[in-house]
Amino acid sequence: MGLLSLLALHPQPGPHNCRFWGLIGSGYPDSLITLHLRDAPRNNLKALGHYNEDGWAFAAYFHDTTLLALSGPLTRRGEPGADHPTDPDYDLAVEELRALRPIAALGNVRLIAERHLGVPDPSPFCRDDWAFMHSGHIREVEWLEELLAEDDPEYIADHPPDYETPRIDSELYFLYVLKRIAEAPASVSAAVREALIPLVTLTDDDRLDFIMTRGDTLYALRYAGADETEPLVYSPAGGSHAHWFVATQPLGDDAASWTEIPPRTLAVLAPGAEVVFHAMDLVPVAQSASMPLPLKLRGWALIGSDYDDALLVDHLQSGEEENLKHLGDPDSTFGWGFASFVADSAASLLNRPLIRRGGPPADHPGTGYDAVVDELAALRPRAALGHVRAASSAHASVPDPHPFQHEGIAFAHNGTVITGPLLDFLEGEDPAYLDRHPPDYHGREGVHSGHIDSELYFLYLLKVLREHPKQSPGDALRFAVRRLSAQTGTNRLNFVMTSGDTLYALRFNDGGGVRFLPSLADTVPSPYWAVASQYLGSDPASAWGTLPRKTMGIFIPHELPALYPIEGAEDPEYALGWFEQSAGADRDQDGWASAWHLAFDPNVTFGIRYVRPVVFARTEGGPWEPVVETIPHTRLNGGYRDTLRVSIPVPEALPPTEWDLKLELFERSEPAMPVLVVDPETHPEYGLDGIRVEGALCDTIPVVPPSRRIEIAWLARGEEVDQDEDGYARSMTFFWDADLGTPDDSTTVYAELFAAHLDSTRFLTRSDTFRIAGAQADTGWMELLVEPPDLSPSTWDLALDLYDAGISPGTLAVRAESDRFSALANVRVEGAANDESEPLPDSTEAWIGWPPPIAGAGGITVPIVVPTGGAHVSMAVWDVLGRLRHRIDPIAREKGPFELRWDATTAASGAYYIRIRVGGMRRLRRCTIVR
Repeated sequence: MGLLSLLALHPQPGPHNCRFWGLIGSGYPDSLITLHLRDAPRNNLKALGHYNEDGWAFAAYFHDTTLLALSGPLTRRGEPGADHPTDPDYDLAVEELRALRPIAALGNVRLIAERHLGVPDPSPFCRDDWAFMHSGHIREVEWLEELLAEDDPEYIADHPPDYETPRIDSELYFLYVLKRIAEAPASVSAAVREALIPLVTLTDDDRLDFIMTRGDTLYALRYAGADETEPLVYSPAGGSHAHWFVATQPLGDDAASWTEIPPRTLAVLAPGAEVVFHAMDLVPVAQSASMPLPLKLRGWALIGSDYDDALLVDHLQSGEEENLKHLGDPDSTFGWGFASFVADSAASLLNRPLIRRGGPPADHPGTGYDAVVDELAALRPRAALGHVRAASSAHASVPDPHPFQHEGIAFAHNGTVITGPLLDFLEGEDPAYLDRHPPDYHGREGVHSGHIDSELYFLYLLKVLREHPKQSPGDALRFAVRRLSAQTGTNRLNFVMTSGDTLYALRFNDGGGVRFLPSLADTVPSPYWAVASQYLGSDPASAWGTLPRKTMGIFIPHELPALYPIEGAEDPEYALGWFEQSAGADRDQDGWASAWHLAFDPNVTFGIRYVRPVVFARTEGGPWEPVVETIPHTRLNGGYRDTLRVSIPVPEALPPTEWDLKLELFERSEPAMPVLVVDPETHPEYGLDGIRVEGALCDTIPVVPPSRRIEIAWLARGEEVDQDEDGYARSMTFFWDADLGTPDDSTTVYAELFAAHLDSTRFLTRSDTFRIAGAQADTGWMELLVEPPDLSPSTWDLALDLYDAGISPGTLAVRAESDRFSALANVRVEGAANDESEPLPDSTEAWIGWPPPIAGAGGITVPIVVPTGGAHVSMAVWDVLGRLRHRIDPIAREKGPFELRWDATTAASGAYYIRIRVGGMRRLRRCTIVR
């Protein structure tokens, strides 16, 4: 395997949650405030808040306290978007600032709202004469609370935040910075540095940018971490000035006047002085064992032979520069572990790697670590993984579970991944997957807390390898990591993995890098390769190479490493998950439809993409002509089912004609090149040739002669078959009374039923004939058996047509529709394949069921079972932008079946993610609402 050329890896921009602007000083032109905040043609703060309805806010300080006798900054807030067409408050606030000419001001528009949706923008936060804004998102809010309470458990009670249930990460961040400033008031920059050290350690998060002021100086932090693509800029450029502006991107009409603040730097801007920069390039420090740190490892791996006898001992035990034994936390019981593949004749007797573990730390005198290193040195394995725990988030009372071993493969992970998405990937389409491939570590009451995220990550990688046997392992693993990163937003994915002949090492998050030995300075294949989370042993650091960020290295003895960029210039691949075409309205029942509909699931291998479908038609082998091309771009999530629907308009006067249809899918970034094509030649199985269409003017219906009138007096829905009791029936009956308006007369009638769903209409079923008389009401009925059998749960409005067969075949006499008869409205149906009764599990165990994959006006219901002894249950619902839409806080329930429900009355159509907890069990579910 030759060395792959390295692609330039540019970090993806971090999704900062806000866009802000700051001002300090005086002497600025009046026009700059309005230009920056409202009037610049392209770059102004108002335009940056266009896509979010959750608002904007300003805080301002003034010289003349007699004009405005204020105890703190003046604040203005608004809930609608800054450019809301019917709400002038934003423009009025800008005019107010222009007229009052503040000596300091902060402005903010929300781009992505995480908490307290539907209330005016909480930023800037104001407290103790300070105003503060944060552009980012710290996920671990509870860790901020721990920091505030670390040496003062009553701190939050004594300094309560303005926003509760839930608390806002940005406000707690502000409180924590203020706490540090109060402890060291002489130097704000030193206090900020002290605040950042534990934050960087705990969160591994680079979204810490802020600006803050108390009216005399503006402090602006750009802490970009590994991501330097999100700038923080100031203006004017260079020298000293009477005023300064700071923003998340250049505003106004003079981009050249703005200069970037360097990454990992606190800029101090004071009127009349030059900008002062304080470097904040921090090295995370170890925290006390009581802090809820994520699972962190210090790892080492080896593949190959002909390595020096002393190499193992040097790396693992005695290296002067650094060694694995020393990296274990001496004040914890988190432990260590090794997996080795024996190289000599005994290897044929071992069908799994040799595992050695210890619970006490590696340098504990009674741990056995040194004896295992001596064993490895004597065995000289052909492959090995070693690991010491630096912290633990689960199963802290058992020996180190790393390296994990499944199917003869050993694996160790450096990081933390939320288990909910991992369980969803493993069980989403196959709820019994973990029953067939059980993890070694799982929740058991009274023993330990639950699954280990690292082991689920390992099982997920193995599942992807198993499902893609035709791909190389490198390609399959790259696909798995891309998909997981795109759907969960995590970057803590570093791992090492081997089956004994090849070593896979991923560096995804920056961390301290992933090192390998020997380096590639001389580009000579080595008989062995060593990989570690940092360089080990007595060799200098220059002897070790470093994997580039977001790169997987594949190490094989006697070959140069293959370096796979995980995120680079490679384009995602598109495929067709499923495709359906169906005829629409055919009122005259002649087999030629006046509308046609396509439904399909385009799959993309990774990431979030925006695509637009275009439909073409041709007649008798002629050229393809577009018939649908104005559909807006639609968001696709890699790895998820995304149903797209296209209705094909037919010209009103078109005579009965046969069309061939073709669907092309275009990416927003490449409008000229289709990424997916479906036509009769590429996909003959979908019947896209010979589509029979006619215009509405040709799709005529015989009218009822005025001499005979039939009326429907009442209509009701009768018995339904719903075996799984999810509210969606696979069959049902309808009853009605028909009156013949002409006395002393009778006729033969039959009924037909149609469904109206997502702007389409299709024929469902026809009843037998029956006679009605003019003197009395006659009851008719029919059974609806939902077709096709695999129809997903859907909500339909129905129409019932009554035909007078006594005049001429196909003469429509009367139509009953849902606006008059409620029995025809919101009819919830599903095919037989989806209507399978699922017996509830034994109530001694917790169980979390599935919501319907598609929900309508009836909302979303998730069935659960509370185990014996009872448990606390909770539910939270997020939309695809990560906004919390519904929450059921933990409530105590007694054992037995129960339902968690969200009525979703005001929710828009789209996908939603549901996190359910029953005691220690957690599950992530997905549901789509269709209006």
